[in-house]
Amino acid sequence: MTKRLIVNADDFGWSRGVNRGILQAHTQGILTSTTLLVNFPAMEDALSLSADHPKLGIGLHFNIVHGPPLSPPDRIPSLLDRSGYFAGSASMFRRLMSRQVSTKHVQLEFEAQLTRFREFAGNPTHIDSHKHMHLFGSVRDAIAASSRDLAGTPIRSTQRAPGRSRSATLKFRILQHLGKRARATYDRSGFAATDDFIGLDQLGEASPERSTELLASTGAGITELMCHPGLPSDDEHSVVRNVSVTEVRQRELATLTDPTLKEYVTREGIERINYSQVS
Repeated sequence: MTKRLIVNADDFGWSRGVNRGILQAHTQGILTSTTLLVNFPAMEDALSLSADHPKLGIGLHFNIVHGPPLSPPDRIPSLLDRSGYFAGSASMFRRLMSRQVSTKHVQLEFEAQLTRFREFAGNPTHIDSHKHMHLFGSVRDAIAASSRDLAGTPIRSTQRAPGRSRSATLKFRILQHLGKRARATYDRSGFAATDDFIGLDQLGEASPERSTELLASTGAGITELMCHPGLPSDDEHSVVRNVSVTEVRQRELATLTDPTLKEYVTREGIERINYSQVS
């Protein structure tokens, strides 16, 4: 069987710089797919930039971590802080682990974000989530409850992640464990998935050599390589003021556009696709 590769950039819509970095990785590198943050102000800029690039698959990057909700705040209180914004990654993780997040609240916000995506961009090629929140119980159950409307749509699966992190970080192990449980739920609900998932242990240390090593560790079938390319811009902190990862994003962009990585993919006969080709 042929190796097929989806190179997916998270965070489309984060800022104008991230949007341009993602488009550059697509036009000059190996990137084939991205997922859109529909509650960030640079969303429309992202879609405007991508309008002339029909081969770029665009999915929904469901977000209950950063920024304002699309649902009325009084209807989803378990997701928000006192300002009426999503509570942030650390707080949301604690709430999910202690079962303080309402599945009903998550479903309301998921459906609001899916509706907005469709208003601007049609149906998403696939679904994943900011900080992998779709792997956690109440979020997983909320998305699964919407499965009738999303029959056959692929959703990110982290249960099979070759090229295990050299340091075997706790985050890496947790997401693999959660991925196995989530996959069972999403399989029952009719969501499609890739065979393998890589890139989780490359965050912050991307290089052509590391990407080549990860790709070599995968088998036949479809693999998603997750990435976060981007460029600097003056609106980087328009929503999330205390998160600065521009240097990391630039390093990932340089990796994705490196000629040696593209040559490796071609030489090995790896077919690059997007999620619209997963069933």
